[in-house]
Amino acid sequence: MKKLIGFVFIGLCLVMGYLFFFQGEETVEIPLTSVEVEKRVINIGNNPMNQPSFAYFNLLNTGSNELVIKDITSDCHCTAITSTINKASPGESLLIKAEYDNNSTGFFNQAITVHLNTLSSPELLIIRGRIIE
Repeated sequence: MKKLIGFVFIGLCLVMGYLFFFQGEETVEIPLTSVEVEKRVINIGNNPMNQPSFAYFNLLNTGSNELVIKDITSDCHCTAITSTINKASPGESLLIKAEYDNNSTGFFNQAITVHLNTLSSPELLIIRGRIIE
């Protein structure tokens, strides 16, 4: 009886292992390209408190394949990031808009990480400035 329980347990482990490792989502490999970032650091200077502060980052596709934004993250919830499109053909650009929520005074320096289909990915972008009353 113990041997039967052991075989059943091993069989269940093998089935669960198969389902876990081989039944995951299929990922489509995106061909690599290259990118040129116009400005990696944008200083937006002095801005009044409680008024939106914006920075725009331009990413030019300098490669021969489509440039694709896989993910964009900010190191703080105080920076909202948007991009109207997430793909650019060779020779075209992607525009990333960063909006800093300036509800307190002082200097700020926020990092934005952009994951692309490039060898240099991720690209680190910086928005900095000062919020005044």
